[in-house]
Amino acid sequence: MKADIIVTSNNSVNFNYNYLQENCRAIDFQPSLCCFEAKTSDLDKVDNIKAAMASPNQIILALRGGAGATRLMNQLQDLKPPSCPKIFIGYSDLTVLLNYLQKFEHIQLIHGPMAFELNSVKQIEKFQNALSKQDVVFEQPAKWYKQKPIGGKVIGGNLMLMVDMLGTFYEPDFQNKVLLIEEIDEAIDKLDRMFARLRDSGKLAQISGIILGNFNNCASKSELKILFDTYLSDLDIGILYDVNLGHVSDSDYIHLHTDLKIDETGIYYQ
Repeated sequence: MKADIIVTSNNSVNFNYNYLQENCRAIDFQPSLCCFEAKTSDLDKVDNIKAAMASPNQIILALRGGAGATRLMNQLQDLKPPSCPKIFIGYSDLTVLLNYLQKFEHIQLIHGPMAFELNSVKQIEKFQNALSKQDVVFEQPAKWYKQKPIGGKVIGGNLMLMVDMLGTFYEPDFQNKVLLIEEIDEAIDKLDRMFARLRDSGKLAQISGIILGNFNNCASKSELKILFDTYLSDLDIGILYDVNLGHVSDSDYIHLHTDLKIDETGIYYQ
């Protein structure tokens, strides 16, 4: 398989292309020229995305997240369908693209670590398992906030980006979906405003389940518990928390816009 590595947000000085080629020989990684530049313009990023969608390579892997993907969206309204079946992988700022690209058929969307984070044998093994769509086994056991079977297509990603998408042309459909949310480096008052926006927009009333990923460096566990109790305790749906997804060094992968079943026995793709 071949993978286009693209820049949609920030560049990265930590990108070790040779490590990937030496330790993941099943995949031929083909970084764009943008991956080796100190800074990439928005126009180059848009062209980068369009070229990857048009290429014959099966995988599109973001170099890293950061900031800036939302700024590109108005230039991607005319984005053409992929030239062949694709797998698109990213998270963080890539949340906007992961949820927008679901409008196309023949594209698998995976929330998980990006090229610059594939810096260990373990992370490369997780990456390869995600590509083969193995059933989800989280490295750190998830916990039930509200134990009820969860089923449906997964949408979501970074909480701030999901809130920012509300009311835009790339806002995903929340109806009967399983909502994944994770966040990093946000104070509890900002998290509170984001959850209030999801509630007051009616989105929390539409979903069929919630997966709460990592909230790294956001608030204390007691503050997060109060936050979840305030906005989620009255929802009559299954809710998982402490799920190993998001801004952590050993994050797992999960397929978005794919039917998922979660019960007391495990997590399965349908």
